[in-house]
Amino acid sequence: MEKLCIPNVKALIEKEMDGEKWIVLQTRNKPDTDPYTQRYEIPGGKIRAYESIYSALKREIKEECGLDLKRIRDGKLERVYEGEDCVETIQPFTVYQMTKGPYPSLGLVFICEAEGELIQGGDETSNPFWISKSELEKQIHEKPETFALLDKSILFEYLRRY
Repeated sequence: MEKLCIPNVKALIEKEMDGEKWIVLQTRNKPDTDPYTQRYEIPGGKIRAYESIYSALKREIKEECGLDLKRIRDGKLERVYEGEDCVETIQPFTVYQMTKGPYPSLGLVFICEAEGELIQGGDETSNPFWISKSELEKQIHEKPETFALLDKSILFEYLRRY
């Protein structure tokens, strides 16, 4: 049987505090099923069949860290309807694909703003927290092994661009 990519969304949730950008990290918590358990990652997950990209992003942010999606930075959402059919387009920050390994995923990453209070345990995640961009940069260079591979790649790209 042919194995296909699993579509995913991921959120780099930002806020400005004390003149600096902060983002949300969380700990992956999938015991016995994920080699990256207990490593830092950004919120995200699978897109369900016929679920819009925006809806999936909103749902994953709520499920994993308890926040409500406020807006997507630079991400103009467009929906085109023809009868019962609908096509949604939206501009991501970046796109990723796992080309080797156990998870054949293809995903869209968005820079977002969200509001609300972080929860301590979400859908296969735990301990979401805000980290300053400067602290993230320090930690990802000093202890890269504490980050899940995919998320580490996304975070390096985010730090490189901003």
